[in-house]
Amino acid sequence: MLNKQDWGSVDWTKENNVIADEMGVSVQAVFYQRKKHTGCKSREYEKKDINWDEIDLDGDPQEIAQRYGVTTNLVYQKRWLKRTPNERTSRMSKEEWDKVDWSKSDIEIGEELGVSRQAVNVQRNRRRKDAEAEA
Repeated sequence: MLNKQDWGSVDWTKENNVIADEMGVSVQAVFYQRKKHTGCKSREYEKKDINWDEIDLDGDPQEIAQRYGVTTNLVYQKRWLKRTPNERTSRMSKEEWDKVDWSKSDIEIGEELGVSRQAVNVQRNRRRKDAEAEA
């Protein structure tokens, strides 16, 4: 088990999962200790003075995150917030979903259609239930 000196020497600029891997503890343990030692739950406690309006968020999220010292989740969040409300919720008609090649993975379909993997999974499950009900 780790003692207080071990937690005191942690590099809190790293993400919780990285610290957890390095120290051989759970992410929840790091979360608790980070909050205890820094007063914050994640490494985002360091307020970055970033003007997000000037950043091109269309590139690779991991590269953008590394360049500005933030998490990829923050890049995705900022990318989503830059969209207009109509762009944030892209609805597809039943006819459009009927044309999908369901032999592909949810991720592949989502990338082709510009929707989330979860949205594709919901449609896949609905179609599976409809097919079972008809049988």
